Amino acid sequence: MSTNVQGEVDPRFRRVQEVFQRHFENGSERSAQCCVYYQGVKVVDLYGSATDDHSYTANTLQTVFSSTKVVTSIALACMVDQGRLSYKDKIAQHWPEFGQNGKENIRVEDVCRHEAGLNHFSTTLPGSAVLTENIKRNQIGEVIENEWLKADPDEEGKYPRKYHLLTRGWILNEIFRRVEPQGRTMGEYVRQEIAEKLGIDVYIGITDEEMKRLRPLSYLTKGQILLASLNPFTRVIEPSFGGLLAMFQYKPPKAEGAKPKEPHRKPRPALEYMTRLLDPIEVIEDCLSQPVVIHGETPSANGSCSARGMAKLAACIVNGGQLEGVRILSQEACDQMHANFQERPDWSLFGTRTSFSQGGLHLYQTDENAPSLSKWVKNPLRNGYIGWHGLGGSALQWHPKYQVGFAYAPTLIAWEDPGNAKAARLQRAVIDSILEIEGAKNIAKL
Repeated sequence: MSTNVQGEVDPRFRRVQEVFQRHFENGSERSAQCCVYYQGVKVVDLYGSATDDHSYTANTLQTVFSSTKVVTSIALACMVDQGRLSYKDKIAQHWPEFGQNGKENIRVEDVCRHEAGLNHFSTTLPGSAVLTENIKRNQIGEVIENEWLKADPDEEGKYPRKYHLLTRGWILNEIFRRVEPQGRTMGEYVRQEIAEKLGIDVYIGITDEEMKRLRPLSYLTKGQILLASLNPFTRVIEPSFGGLLAMFQYKPPKAEGAKPKEPHRKPRPALEYMTRLLDPIEVIEDCLSQPVVIHGETPSANGSCSARGMAKLAACIVNGGQLEGVRILSQEACDQMHANFQERPDWSLFGTRTSFSQGGLHLYQTDENAPSLSKWVKNPLRNGYIGWHGLGGSALQWHPKYQVGFAYAPTLIAWEDPGNAKAARLQRAVIDSILEIEGAKNIAKL
């Protein structure tokens, strides 16, 4: 297979390049980017294609799906930094119309942790609703205001943790624009106050001109995945047939399921382009690939970014909110965003015990005794990293202990692998490289 891998790598991080190259050689990549910062310095900046497509570069934009949730958390932290809101605030304090139909006591941190009881809406949004101008006309806000809470609290007053795939970002955007002094949306704020100031390609909603740099995504069909899972010698996917079977057969315990407050309002597909509540191929091909959705704001999923841009943002956060003389967050705001990690089972993610902070960041730490499905989602190769990952591959994460900012963006979406193993292998290679560097330093001191 012809492989065109280019970029720059600090010689001390060659093993990252080796893993990146191997993904192309074994057929698990089409085009991809990987960028890493170590102690505030860019040490890996790779991009490549399994074809002779020289138009693919480190500046190519890609949809990074749920890695966008990290960008959303950072934007929200900016409002906390400015004293506009607190994670402990009830949402109705800033958005009175939200406080009805059982939602009166939902707090900002509940949404960040996927515990708001609103993982699905009862109304399907038209695609045009996600456009910035229509968000400001309250087209999404009105739908959320009229929603009924989808779950009852437990004895501690907590709602079940159920991954708010698309709804988390829409809810947080409505809170954000109500407290932002100029009434800007998250997409507008991220562009003007984060992307432009840091000089990075990280956007929630892009222009027609930027669309020219956006690379279409590809994926294997369900039939191709099934065939590949049966052949361990030529398999270019992560799960075996048994792993796929366990994933598709998983059902959450009935006791932990949502209990609709109003039974007649059943959950509906999020956007008009979807016919089912959640089908990964439908999300990739029919929903987030729509031009109106790409132009608009779905802060949980439609980020258009480069790995180079995401890695610099991650490096900024792990460095206390500033990098190269540019500050987007105070150290105190960064600390607050990382505070109060709570580990609970997420019944939309195979019961995996996810650990989210009050600011919506995830800490990857896998218990060796955890069920196999949980290890699959929380790949132990990325233990110690903080952030989140996106459907099929992307990652925007950092490692506080080793001062690493990491980002990865592929065009071949491995929707069948919820743990994003390709990114995890690269992340482990980064840490192994640093351990080698530190080991050499210790030897030199002897």
